[in-house]
Amino acid sequence: MPQQGIVSHPGLPVGQRGPSGPPSHTLPPSGGLDPREATQGASWQPQEPGSVLSRRPDLADATRAYIQRGRVNATERAHQCDWRIFLKWCGAYGADPLPASADTVIAFLTDMARTRSLATLHRYKGTITKVHGLHGFPLPTMGEQIRAVMHGIAVDKGERSPNAKAPATADVFSLMIEKISNSSPKGLRDRAILLVGAVTGMRSAELTALNVDDLTWHDKGLSILIRRSKTDQTGVGRYVAVPCDHADSGDSTRCGAHAIRAWLEIAKISSGPLFRSFWHNGRRFKATRLPAANVADVVKSAAAAAGLEPKVYGAHSLRSGYVTQARRENLSFVEIMEQTGHKDLASVKRYARDPIDPFRTGRVREVARAFARNPNPVGSRGGLEERERTGGK
Repeated sequence: MPQQGIVSHPGLPVGQRGPSGPPSHTLPPSGGLDPREATQGASWQPQEPGSVLSRRPDLADATRAYIQRGRVNATERAHQCDWRIFLKWCGAYGADPLPASADTVIAFLTDMARTRSLATLHRYKGTITKVHGLHGFPLPTMGEQIRAVMHGIAVDKGERSPNAKAPATADVFSLMIEKISNSSPKGLRDRAILLVGAVTGMRSAELTALNVDDLTWHDKGLSILIRRSKTDQTGVGRYVAVPCDHADSGDSTRCGAHAIRAWLEIAKISSGPLFRSFWHNGRRFKATRLPAANVADVVKSAAAAAGLEPKVYGAHSLRSGYVTQARRENLSFVEIMEQTGHKDLASVKRYARDPIDPFRTGRVREVARAFARNPNPVGSRGGLEERERTGGK
């Protein structure tokens, strides 16, 4: 029987369980590689015996360090978790995880499709690809069969993840921020996190990585330097704006730039991490940086205080809330991506949670009006005949 939590699919091309339970196959020689550590830079080994890297331990050590340094921590943790799931599944069916066959990967993805989202399956596939490529093995995820299986799963499941967090758009966000203290240190910190996250669309890891030195004050508000991000691992950096404009509401406590200044003043912070962790009593903060995972707790707590269902809100609610609200305000996706740092149009579109209104998308009215106009008098074909003759030139 498969291990608990593993669903068997009769007829799928998977390996056979060995007599004692673990895989009956042995891993090929890979420089002492433990497949459980396959996603970590520390496990990397030179692939060619007698190569310069194998003869120069100092260069091999430097290579490992560069591989490890090139990882985004949250992404790397996800890869390690994915790889452990794949290892456990292979162990249940006696299949080799490294190198894995295409049939093994197809069986794994088909099995996981019963309980996992499409986005998670794509991540599993990416992790398997990455581990095999890192260690010089042929990629079992690139064949036409894999593409056909993933396409079929996508058709069956649809692109929208059922677990996507609800967007904290302006109407929802107004309820959240109303219940957050405007006098206690923790309340001021949480207000700053929520307001800055809402108006910039930052990722939680970007928010918590900010230092005081990354802030630049202007007459119009605040600009923030994001030094690194998920899509900028080399540290090119980019600036995002936090306008100081509360003229409409007359309430400066709902201004992100004002919230940052209020937090800095009460915390008396002039350098180092911008957002700090608090002790359990909530009255004193630490010198250590707030973990990125705790941004979700701040959002959920604000949602609960506002009488909303905290389970449907999380850190991504701020980011999806910005994108959704920006679309309501008729910003183009290009303008939105300049603020959020998205590199892929398809990715940013998934964050816009409102149904697409075709009459508000792009400049469709202008195009329609052009087709509706009749620039030629009735019966006149001179201009048309000339364009046909010249191929429209």
